[in-house]
Parts: sequence; C-alpha cells; structure tokens
Amino acid sequence: MNNVREGLLHGGWRNFLGSFCTRKRVLIGILGVEMLGIALGYLLMKGYEPGSVLAADYEAVIENQGMVRTELDRIEAARAEDLHMLEALTGLMSAMPEQVKLREITIGDFHNGDWIVAEAVSDDRAAMENYLGTLRQSFEEMRIADTEAGVRITVPMPEGYIWH
Repeated sequence: MNNVREGLLHGGWRNFLGSFCTRKRVLIGILGVEMLGIALGYLLMKGYEPGSVLAADYEAVIENQGMVRTELDRIEAARAEDLHMLEALTGLMSAMPEQVKLREITIGDFHNGDWIVAEAVSDDRAAMENYLGTLRQSFEEMRIADTEAGVRITVPMPEGYIWH
C-alpha cells in the first residue's frame, strides 16, 4: 500500500492506471473465454439426444442377443465345471522361453480324460527341450507328440477331478 501511495505522490498516476487497465484486460479476456466455453457447451448439449444413442445401443443388444446369451451360458458352464483354466494357463506360460510360441491352446473336457491340448512351435530345438522339461515337472503325466509344425502337448485332468 505504501508503494502505491509513493508512486502516486511521485507522479505515478499513469503507471497505476496503466497496470490497472492491463489487469482489467486480462480479467475481461479470461471471462470472455469462459463465457465462450459455456456457450459452446450449451450448444453441444442442446443437440445431444440420449434417446437416439440408447435406441442404437438397444438395437445392437437385440441383434446380438443370441451370441450374448451363448457366451453367458458358456461362462456359467465353466463356472460350474471349474476347469481350472488359470492353473492350466499359468502352468503352460510361466516357464515358456521367448523362443517357444504356443500356436493353439485348448483347455476343457475332451471326454477322454484330457484337460489341456496345446501345440508349441520353435526354431530353437534346445529351447523347446528345456520348455518341455520344465512342463514335465509341472504336469507329471504329460504326453508329447511331434507334429509337422511343432510339438503337440496333451495333459490329462488332474487326479480327483470329476467331470460333470
């Protein structure tokens, strides 16, 4: 406050008014941008029709209702059967080296006692052998068969599991 008085006493009216006008312009600019944003938001919301969006979503659900019902039934069946999918995938993937790739994985009830059927491929034979050795530690009764593309790995369901 003393600086303002001293500035005014020493002929600083022009400086004081100049800084006041600059602040006023900045404030007016900020308020103008805010009002423009509000007006733009209003115009965008005025044209928004939630009914049409909801109608389009409802039509999509009705069109795909059969597929959605099928997926929900599969999820419910998997929950009832509890095929231990996470354990199977963890066992297959945790020891897999970078050189080995799984082309196909099937986990489920094959009605012959099998639980996992997977096909592994690799250009590096040593990496494949190391991977299969690690899998043998996790899945004791694993069967391995060579295929044209790679190796077919078949794992029977763990003992004590009863198929529903």
